[in-house]
Amino acid sequence: MVWLKSELEKKYLVFLKDFTRKIETVPTIIIFAHDNIDPDALGSISGVSFLIEHLSLGLKPVFMFKGTMSLQARKMMEDLSLDMALIDELPSGNFLPIIVDSQGYPSMKKKQENILKSNGAPPVIIDHHEPVKKHEQDVSLIDPSSKSNCEIIMRLMKIANITPSFQVARYLIAGMMFDTGFLRHASSESISVMSPLLDTGVDLDELRSLLRTPMAYSERMARVKGAMRAEITRINQCIIATTRVSSYEASVCRGLVSLGVDIALCLASNRGSWRISSRQTQSCLEEYCVDLARVMSNLAGALDCTGGGHSAAAASNGDGDGEQALEFAKKNIITWLKDGIRNGGKNKGGGAK
Repeated sequence: MVWLKSELEKKYLVFLKDFTRKIETVPTIIIFAHDNIDPDALGSISGVSFLIEHLSLGLKPVFMFKGTMSLQARKMMEDLSLDMALIDELPSGNFLPIIVDSQGYPSMKKKQENILKSNGAPPVIIDHHEPVKKHEQDVSLIDPSSKSNCEIIMRLMKIANITPSFQVARYLIAGMMFDTGFLRHASSESISVMSPLLDTGVDLDELRSLLRTPMAYSERMARVKGAMRAEITRINQCIIATTRVSSYEASVCRGLVSLGVDIALCLASNRGSWRISSRQTQSCLEEYCVDLARVMSNLAGALDCTGGGHSAAAASNGDGDGEQALEFAKKNIITWLKDGIRNGGKNKGGGAK
């Protein structure tokens, strides 16, 4: 298996054995994902369900916990269909919760705690995000090196020698395409593990058309307002932009980066709560090694909030107006950048604490 490094391969093999034993001990399985389920989460749910069906010889009922869905995920369910039972309430009996593509999402903290209260059994975690907060779990597979959560599921299938159906392959590839910017950010390992799924007859052009949706007027206006309100800070040749909107904060960050900003921070305050999204260019990450997930984790440790995500894109949630949190995140990033400059662009530190 040249497509996996030896230590990582062992990690996958151990998980697969533990996971197989785990599903044999429970009567029912429920798969959860983050709020506003996106194509990567939906593809992961479809893939995990298919994996369980084959590992348990179809003897275990598997359900998807129905939550809010993004526009692209809703289109996937309508156009590709999802051969899976949905539930919107937790059962009173014993079940195994499986949580996918959620650990970097601040909103997952409360949901995960509710699952534990309802069921009492530690959830199985399959994720490419580092956890926002450590939770009790006895079986988990966390692989931040994967560019999408669907990539993890594809690897598990490859190790288990399971070929997904045409329908599941479309879900998995669509999820990977969504989370990698239509494969622009995919690694060679990502492409390698996806390639066998193309033999099922998946049409990439069809999936590309499915995932492309016109930007709503309100989102376009949020991007314009975010750019107009942006405050610019320059550290050496690194451009940092901080701004404020009422919604679409993640999209505003993406828009600012596309304009030429190296690191974007956007605060959205609404009804007594706030959310900060952050994003940086790959070149900035490689040069200064600013880990935005750790910036948001530092923020969560300093203030009464949650935070996490990826090194190049992360977020934090809390109550109040969020101005203190925005300033903390900005100062943390500036400290990290200055440390990186002093270290010749190879900063491996953790920024301000």
